[in-house]
Amino acid sequence: MVKYYYRNLRGNVMQELSEFKPGCWVHVVAPSETELERLTNQFDLDTGNLEDALDEDEMSRLEAENDQTYIFIRFAHKESDGS
Repeated sequence: MVKYYYRNLRGNVMQELSEFKPGCWVHVVAPSETELERLTNQFDLDTGNLEDALDEDEMSRLEAENDQTYIFIRFAHKESDGS
């Protein structure tokens, strides 16, 4: 799933966009192979970093390369079965 969110500097409301707009947050969760390929091509992203992001054992971190910043986030959450 790929979603785009944007908030202008004067507003305090985050809005979901239907497509990418410069300055927006690109939120990616459990992407399909097609979505990964599209992200890699559209934003000239490093395939290795995208693969790292999908690794459940990868640590949370911020990584900057050239003019791109990758933010890896891991957090605890309750599964639907209560575990």
